[in-house]
Amino acid sequence: MRILLVSGHKAGDNLSKFTGYNEGSLNIELVNLLYEKFADYNVDVVKYPTDRDAYKDNKNGELKVNFRDYEYIFEVHFNAFQDDGSARGTSIQLHSDYNAGISVEKSVLSGLAKIGFKLRGDNGIVRRNDLLNMDTAYKLGVDYALLETCFYDSPDDMKLYYNNQKEVVNAIVGGICSAFGINKKEKSDKLYRVQIGAFTKREYAEDCLKKAKNAGFSDAFIKEG
Repeated sequence: MRILLVSGHKAGDNLSKFTGYNEGSLNIELVNLLYEKFADYNVDVVKYPTDRDAYKDNKNGELKVNFRDYEYIFEVHFNAFQDDGSARGTSIQLHSDYNAGISVEKSVLSGLAKIGFKLRGDNGIVRRNDLLNMDTAYKLGVDYALLETCFYDSPDDMKLYYNNQKEVVNAIVGGICSAFGINKKEKSDKLYRVQIGAFTKREYAEDCLKKAKNAGFSDAFIKEG
């Protein structure tokens, strides 16, 4: 399975004068954390270039990836209301005409609700048909979800988010992987060493050790046997 992570907007975009946060940088930060966490699972995850705006690229016919190459597209945003901190909560936006299952999104929302985020819309689901990336994916038959993590112009939401950022990442990645049946990678405590030489004279071994360390193998060692 291949998943595409998209960070909405570019760094510095959409500044909230009320909280001092900008959405673009928040999106990128969260996508990077999600990408790192997905590395614990048996799934192929790709980040859309975070120095670009996928919406603008799509609008200009310059998308850097082909949506068809992915089974699931997950776009990250932070919400805003009137820049006064009065709105709070999380939601996942889906295409109005999308009629397939929403177990993946429900799984993510359940985890975020447990952290304390209010679920907006229909138990966290908001339907739209006016978003270009969403519409493009829908027409290609690719599952797409847009997360409005919380309100970045709400001091209360942002406090909740940063006090629980690790849990937010785990809720999103764990929710997606659990619903799709994606397992974690097996971890092993075994250590496999590679021998690169065997010599009858110690000076030859020391010369080989020196070459290995100069090549970057700083933990190389000599063992007599």
